[in-house]
Amino acid sequence: MATVTQVIDILAVAQAAGLPLYPIQGGRQYTTRCWMCDYSPHGADRKVKGHLTIRPDLGVFRCPRCGYSGNAWTMANDLFSTEQAKEVVRRAGGYSGPQWIDNPVADIKTRDAVYRALLKKLALSPTHRENLKERGLPDDIIDKRQYKSLVGWDSTRGICNLLLKEGYPLEGIPGFFHDKDNQWVFMTMPGFLIPIEDEVGRIQGFQIRVDDEYRSYLAMKGKNDIGKYIYFSSTGRKKGCSSGALIHVAVPENKNLKDYRVWFTEGPLKADIAARYTNIPFLGVPGVSVYRQAAQKAEDLGIKRTAVAYDMDIRENPFVQQAEIELLKELYRRGISAVPVNWHRDYGKGIDDAAVCIANHQIPIPTEILERVFKPDQKAVLEVSYRLKLQ
Repeated sequence: MATVTQVIDILAVAQAAGLPLYPIQGGRQYTTRCWMCDYSPHGADRKVKGHLTIRPDLGVFRCPRCGYSGNAWTMANDLFSTEQAKEVVRRAGGYSGPQWIDNPVADIKTRDAVYRALLKKLALSPTHRENLKERGLPDDIIDKRQYKSLVGWDSTRGICNLLLKEGYPLEGIPGFFHDKDNQWVFMTMPGFLIPIEDEVGRIQGFQIRVDDEYRSYLAMKGKNDIGKYIYFSSTGRKKGCSSGALIHVAVPENKNLKDYRVWFTEGPLKADIAARYTNIPFLGVPGVSVYRQAAQKAEDLGIKRTAVAYDMDIRENPFVQQAEIELLKELYRRGISAVPVNWHRDYGKGIDDAAVCIANHQIPIPTEILERVFKPDQKAVLEVSYRLKLQ
């Protein structure tokens, strides 16, 4: 049996479950089809080699398509009965394969400086600006938040050279890496950057909103089916590093996080829009499965009261329902008050849609009774309380 400190051989667990494994990055990681995509809005994972990525030396996995993640125990419990899972993990033992050392990520002060310098060298295309305005963001907020369109690969080398000449270090900055000619470039594709800020407004990293046309093109060509939102990251690349799971903090002007009930929603863009129209602080979680990091962030910020506002299709999606429950449990364990929030689908699927709808008076409900519109989901509260009592 693997010791507490020893990483369980997750590849042995995957093989016991009959999952086909495809090595990538020289065997540093493996891919396989994601079993949880069946319950996501994307539908079943039909890519030949799958989207779910396994990191054997850390004993973890993650699907960038649906956001599901976990470790060897998670995989065993998902794919076997409780007793079988225990036996599979026991037989798997500890991992003894090659270890990989990730390039260290630069401190937040350095990342913020480099990312702001990068944004000054980019522009926002009219198409992307119109897309953001259709979501409900006015020009002044768009400019203040510094959403910027990405450029072609040929332009990334020139921009990196300018950054280096200006004295900005690129090593340890997620998204930047060396190309085949050992020249600095950065991750790019058709889409725009969404800054992910911390509680004092420093840029921790970015999400990329990938253009729908590009995603359709990749699907038509049978290439990688990437998500609508992906991290600006260079993990597995030469001189590159991972961005990690970043929680965006969207705080309206003149607001203090500790003085208000802080709301959770999925993604930094949705958090920006919701905070703008509700005047409520929001934490933008990069995927509903990132509940432990989200709860930890709330604890680190000293937040005592929260509300969870995931999209209303949660009621039809068992995977998202479970993720909401896990987030609530994690918050409760940390002594943080947590209320799951519900609203009528006529207001919109997401909290951002509902907030814009109300603010624009498309539905005749004044913003003063916002708390009446977004009602606590008592059923979910009872479900979490019951599960906690069983533990």
